[in-house]
Amino acid sequence: MKPKCHVSLVQFAPQWCEREANAERMAAFAREESERGADLIVFPELVNIGYIPVPPEPPTLAPDSEATQRAARYVASAEPVPGPTTELLGEVARSYGNYIIVGIAQSHPEVPHTLLNAAVLLGARGIVGVHHKSHPALQEKMFFYPGQTMDVYETDIGKTGMLVCYDGRFPEAARVLTLKGAEIVVSIWASRYLGDFCPPEHFKHTAFTRAMENCNYFIACNRAGREGENVYSGHSAIGGPNGSILAA
Repeated sequence: MKPKCHVSLVQFAPQWCEREANAERMAAFAREESERGADLIVFPELVNIGYIPVPPEPPTLAPDSEATQRAARYVASAEPVPGPTTELLGEVARSYGNYIIVGIAQSHPEVPHTLLNAAVLLGARGIVGVHHKSHPALQEKMFFYPGQTMDVYETDIGKTGMLVCYDGRFPEAARVLTLKGAEIVVSIWASRYLGDFCPPEHFKHTAFTRAMENCNYFIACNRAGREGENVYSGHSAIGGPNGSILAA
C-alpha cells in the first residue's frame, strides 16, 4: 500500500438526466483535484444522471402517467460501461496517473431497458474494476438488478474494494472485501435526509465502525443537492484503521 495517499471526496450534485453536463462538470472537478495532488478522487452514487425518480405518492402504472414517463426518461438516460462518462473521466486519470471512482446508472449489457447501479474504478490504463450494488434499497428495486459479486482490485495506492450506498450498512459486505485483501474500501452514497433512519452523523459512524472492524480505510462519499422533494445530506467521511475519523 502507498505510504501516503491523498483522497478527494466530491459531494457532487448532478443535474437530473443531464448526462453530458454532469460528465463535463465532474471532469472539471477531477482535473482541479488532480492538480492539487489527489491520488484518488471519489464521486457519489448515480451521479451521471442523478437518483431514480421518487414520486411523493405511490405511482400509477398507467403508460401516460407522469411517474411512468419520468421512469422511462431515467432508463433512457442511462449509459453503458465503458461509456461516455467513464471515457471522459478516464482521460483525466490517464493524464494525471491517478484513480477515479464514479457512480453510474448503467444500462444493462444484456437485458434491454433495465439498469445496474455501478461504482466504476478508473485508472491510467482505463477501467480497473466495476462493482454493482448488491443491496438495492426502497424503490431502487423497481429499477436495478442487484449485483452478485464483491471484488478487490490491485492499484498503485493499495488493494481497493467498492460498495454502493446500502451495501455499506451490512458489516458482511465490507468484511468480504477485507478477507479478499482490501486495504481501502470505498463506499459511494446517494443518501437523502430520512429523519432518524439516516441522520447526517451516519457517515462518521459508518466510517468509524467499518474501518475499526476491519483495520483498513473506509471512505464514505455522499452526494449533496436537491432533486424534487429529495434533499441529499453530504457529510462524507473517511475512517482510518484504528477507527479514527481522518476527514469529514
